[in-house]
Amino acid sequence: MASLVPLPPFAPASESWDSYLACFDCYLQANERTEVSKERKWGLFLSLYGPDVFETARASVVPEAVQATPWDTIQEKLCNHYAPKLSKIVARHAFYHWNQSEGESVNNYTAALQQAAMHCEFRDLDDALMDRIVCGVRDIHLQRRLLAKPDITLQKGGRGLRSCRTLRPGDPQGQQPALC
Repeated sequence: MASLVPLPPFAPASESWDSYLACFDCYLQANERTEVSKERKWGLFLSLYGPDVFETARASVVPEAVQATPWDTIQEKLCNHYAPKLSKIVARHAFYHWNQSEGESVNNYTAALQQAAMHCEFRDLDDALMDRIVCGVRDIHLQRRLLAKPDITLQKGGRGLRSCRTLRPGDPQGQQPALC
């Protein structure tokens, strides 16, 4: 099978390391190279990720040569450099202060909250997400509808969020519905 277009080099300013690692795995799968040796995977990885990542890998294993360093060690060093583990307290602080932005749809707000919750280590993620959606949503009518439900869950609330594109009773025809 001919090789697909190579991945662009990793750009730390605009993408996450974890996402880029997942893209690399998808790239290997698309090119039918999931069964390659760790040494070959290491070579593909460092040649695809660009000179900056290569130099970072090289600097992180000094005094060893980067070529002599095992794949697992390279991955660990690069993960520590590009995606240091966040404190769950810091992550939760950001999560609890996340409010829907003006013009942001409820669906996009929910997706942003789910991403913000990735490092929070909540015992009950659905409850935390529903609490934050109810507290941070801009549409006061939607918020009141959600607050009026005593046993609201993310699944039940999600149905209401998906249906909020319809006009609320009393809204004049032609007025923009709530952004969902």
